[in-house]
Amino acid sequence: AVLWGEAGIGKSHLLSRLGRWANHDSQACFVYLHNLQAAPEHLPRSLLHAVVSILTLGRQRHFIGTPLFELVHASLLDAVRHQMGQYSWPQLAGAYARLIEDIAGRDLPGATLIDRTVWDVLFRFFRSAYRTHQGKEDGIVAALAVRWLAGQALDPEEARTLELPPAQRTDEAIALIDNQQIKQVLVALTRLAASKQRPFLLVFDQVDN
Repeated sequence: AVLWGEAGIGKSHLLSRLGRWANHDSQACFVYLHNLQAAPEHLPRSLLHAVVSILTLGRQRHFIGTPLFELVHASLLDAVRHQMGQYSWPQLAGAYARLIEDIAGRDLPGATLIDRTVWDVLFRFFRSAYRTHQGKEDGIVAALAVRWLAGQALDPEEARTLELPPAQRTDEAIALIDNQQIKQVLVALTRLAASKQRPFLLVFDQVDN
């Protein structure tokens, strides 16, 4: 949806009202970007970096309670059909894998391809953030997951820590390959929001600049 009008007519004011509605009782996942400046060839990666930064509240550690953590948590609740109880990590991983397969099966063929690597990294992010909160690990995996999801490159050792598929060359940095994979991260985020039965609103202000 595009809201168009001359300067001072109230476009930004309307977006702020939309933001207040979205944040009231978390009625929507609301990501607001103001006057995003990037060269055309860098725009998709810059956009993704901004989105992930907002969803993690700009944190590099301690991701419990961030919007991204809550989105993945909602998908895991969806995966176990909201049956509360004690689950092992392998049990959660299995339920999560079945959820992804179900999502892929509901789409029209070729409508939106599911990138399993993106979904796997989201799960590892959640597991690491949760275990770090329990004092059972140092949070390195969660931090690496956030960097990779935001479009940043990881060195080969960091990529192995995150369990990413290896590059063709052993010394090659690993990042989201292209704009298609960048889109897949955004697609996954919207599907996570659907698990909360909430819309995912990506809002641009002053897009004409």
